[in-house]
Amino acid sequence: MASIVAAGAVCLPILVAPPAATAVEIAAVPGGSSLAAVGPIDSSNGYPLWYEDNGLASAGLDPLRLELCLEAIMCGAEIPNPNAPISLPENYPDEGFWWAAEAEIDRPIGDRALLVYAQEAAFGGAGGVAVGQQVAFSRQRIRIDSLNPNTSYKITTPYGVENIVTDVEGEINETQDIGCMSPPCGFELAMTGHIGPFLRWDPNQGQTAPEGYIGNPAIPHAVVGSPNNTNFFRIEGPNAGGPGVNSVETELFSVTGRIAQLRATVDQPGDLFGAATDVYVQPSFPKEADIVYTLDGTEPTLTNGTRVATDGKPGFAATVTIPAAAPDAVDDLGNPTTIRHTTLKYFAVDANGGVSETYTQQYTVDTSLPTVTATPDGLSEAPVNGRIVLQGAQTVTLTATDPLGGADPDIFYTTDGTRPTVDVDGNPVGSTKEYSDPVELRTSTVLNTLAVSDQGLVGPNSKYNYVVYNIKEVGPKGNHGFPEYLTDWNGQKLALCLDDPACGLEAPFDTELAQFPTSFPGESFWWSAGAEIPVTGGGRARLVLAMEAAFANEVPKEGDQVMFGRTRYSMRGLEPGATYRITQPYGVDVMTADPEDEDGELAYTADIGCLDAACSPDLLKESQIGPFLKSTLAPDGYLGDGATEAPVTGSPFDTNFFKLEQLTDANGVEFDVPRLIGQTNNFVVVGRLFDTPAPERRPATPVAPALNIAAARIGEAQLQLTPPADGGTPITGFEIRVTDQNGTQVGELIEAPADATTVKITGLPADQDHRFQVAARNAKGVSAFSPVSALLPALAPPFPDIPHKTVFFTEIAWLAGEEITLGYDDGKFQPLWQVKRDVMAAFLYRLAGEPAWNAPTVSPFKDVKPGDHFYKEITWLANEGITTGWDDGTFRPLVSVNRDMMAAFLYRMADVQEYTPPAVNPFPDVSTAKPFYKEIQWLAETKITTGFEDKTFKPLHAVNRDMMAAFLYRFDGQGFLD
Repeated sequence: MASIVAAGAVCLPILVAPPAATAVEIAAVPGGSSLAAVGPIDSSNGYPLWYEDNGLASAGLDPLRLELCLEAIMCGAEIPNPNAPISLPENYPDEGFWWAAEAEIDRPIGDRALLVYAQEAAFGGAGGVAVGQQVAFSRQRIRIDSLNPNTSYKITTPYGVENIVTDVEGEINETQDIGCMSPPCGFELAMTGHIGPFLRWDPNQGQTAPEGYIGNPAIPHAVVGSPNNTNFFRIEGPNAGGPGVNSVETELFSVTGRIAQLRATVDQPGDLFGAATDVYVQPSFPKEADIVYTLDGTEPTLTNGTRVATDGKPGFAATVTIPAAAPDAVDDLGNPTTIRHTTLKYFAVDANGGVSETYTQQYTVDTSLPTVTATPDGLSEAPVNGRIVLQGAQTVTLTATDPLGGADPDIFYTTDGTRPTVDVDGNPVGSTKEYSDPVELRTSTVLNTLAVSDQGLVGPNSKYNYVVYNIKEVGPKGNHGFPEYLTDWNGQKLALCLDDPACGLEAPFDTELAQFPTSFPGESFWWSAGAEIPVTGGGRARLVLAMEAAFANEVPKEGDQVMFGRTRYSMRGLEPGATYRITQPYGVDVMTADPEDEDGELAYTADIGCLDAACSPDLLKESQIGPFLKSTLAPDGYLGDGATEAPVTGSPFDTNFFKLEQLTDANGVEFDVPRLIGQTNNFVVVGRLFDTPAPERRPATPVAPALNIAAARIGEAQLQLTPPADGGTPITGFEIRVTDQNGTQVGELIEAPADATTVKITGLPADQDHRFQVAARNAKGVSAFSPVSALLPALAPPFPDIPHKTVFFTEIAWLAGEEITLGYDDGKFQPLWQVKRDVMAAFLYRLAGEPAWNAPTVSPFKDVKPGDHFYKEITWLANEGITTGWDDGTFRPLVSVNRDMMAAFLYRMADVQEYTPPAVNPFPDVSTAKPFYKEIQWLAETKITTGFEDKTFKPLHAVNRDMMAAFLYRFDGQGFLD
């Protein structure tokens, strides 16, 4: 294998790339209306021919298709050799555009203010031009200098509004690339970014766009296309345009975009073949156009060409067979020949008669040339669209046939997408390798081959497009957004390992249950295996293999799920600049230790799978992992216990070990014999079979209880509980902890039943702050307590003479909150003043909700007349039967209410029916002969009163206002008036 300098090389997606010092507030959904469609792949470069927007009916804009434009002047393409034809990968730009729009504000202070949008084509991997590394994405970039540091600015663009906080230097430097960023992936992902519809020159202002284009990038111009009718770039905030200028903007954009034309592409351009070959000709608009072709070199027309009608499907293509020479074929001189030249000419035609240009391909089929056949050593599926699916990592054996009967031809091949090349002496050139041993295919690879006969005849390039599916099946998504299981070709079906000590998860999920998204690990595994080799001098070489579930921004969030197969080498203590061979269960890599690192670091990570927003989990099939290694000490139902080192089985190449060998010294001088640095057969493996239930555990940590302040009385709290995962054993109840604002427990734990969803907490002093936590309980134990709830804040003193820590503060605050009392004219409550009978009537009337009542014109009492203070309330009290007055017909409104009278009033107001007092009297000073004995006993039994500390009730003591607040609060809490 070719050497790879592996100093911190990481193959990861770039979803959002603002610098760390810039705080960005971005809407969850990009601001545009997205794009409508993507065209077929252009076989000449591997990119879609076009992208299409949805148009904008409100602005009279029809849907617009733009094709990939590789022109230097109109589209800014930087072709390495502009005087030579464009070809991939030899002479191809490292980026191209279907569309771009750029705006720059001319700020008075002379600093940069730049907005860039693009629908861009580029290359993944290391970033250089490479076959198989084509990526496409929509870009939004905002760069602004010389603003106020750490300040929020409002940025309005054609596709939305963002509030962005500058960094400490007063700069905004934000780039968002959304789409297909990590091949293999689907180009349709680039339709989900900020862009849509495409901005284009406003035809009603300034110049007209050049024919065939939507603008000229050299001329800033007004545009249309914003779905928000904000066809401008605006910055708003302190000194946005210089001192005292808080808003600057521009309506001018430099626009790039070439309108898609009807074209046609062929999957295999003109070439040399060793046998008859089928090629596929596709129109750029497959659902809308037919293909017309000839094979005899004549110009095809609608009357003399072979016409293949579209089937109306996006994948339509015409199959054309390039023939070989007939067995009795002769050349122009009449000599037998094995060569046949074919000129394929073709064009596309749409339903309106519009035609593309005519394309010409020259093919030669020579059946006398040596050819190469590739044979995988394992199972494969029938080719589909030229792609051969291999069932797992395999070696491919190459054999060559010489139709002329000579010695076995030499075989050459490449795996980087380029055509193999040999010089005049038959030596390989560039990335071409001479074949000696079967080619190891760990991941999807385009294998190009050719043979050279012993007579020096160079055969045709035979191309084999292998798709390696190391995973057989990807299961359906679970409630966490990841596949529930993965199955390898050995039939090992593994669950996403959660809620199990053997899953190898970091704290707290090594012991606690996971709940998505509130309490879920940032990374988890279907499977993993790790091994380590000590390196002389205190270094070490570590191997990590994994099928991993994670999140694009590290925080669990729906829509941010990514999943991949990981191969990671982490080594130190090697010789800087020296080359090493790494052999592990899934293949062999040759890499060079960082020549600039004095510790001899070699660090490499390859993450292959679903790494982009909204990508398909099926991409996991193409990772380098599979079949899953299994520990020889694995417990039943597992592939390993996540802790024990042991030998493994399962390598597709029978390399069930991790070995490190040094091949060269620091100067690249190759050793005669590789030097063994170390080898281990022991791995720590994680993996739980899908049918193996997770072990029963205590419940997961609940989420913080929700606090419904509006639904609770003063001195109480109403909590909403959300049951957590039960750990495999049913939840049997909850424990609720009341804390102060610092999280310190106050009072005893409160029990709640298993089916509780709403819990009322009573007896909370209203002059103190409170928070709440909940834990769930099952037969296995009690979960950790949840995070604390929102704060239930202490109430402000309701009256100036009722400060915090006042006896009966809560009850008095409730009395005021219910407007049962508003205090006296001086604003005070006077807690130790005695309650008179007229005031008692007012309290009870208000407690009842001030029901409709027309006071009588004739008073029921001799000492209370219409117009007297609380006349209405007193007569209501009499009408309800709560009072009958004295035997002499008086009410005596200014007489203090004694405790026994208070008991009678509340008993009657509760409308108690058929109450029998207990046989045991709780109060020694209340005999059965006492007035209101029954009512007092009821008051005690309902816990509206507990009496005094000496166990007496003191029935003839007058009730003070603070005590009355307590009695009414407790009475109301019993729900007698509900």
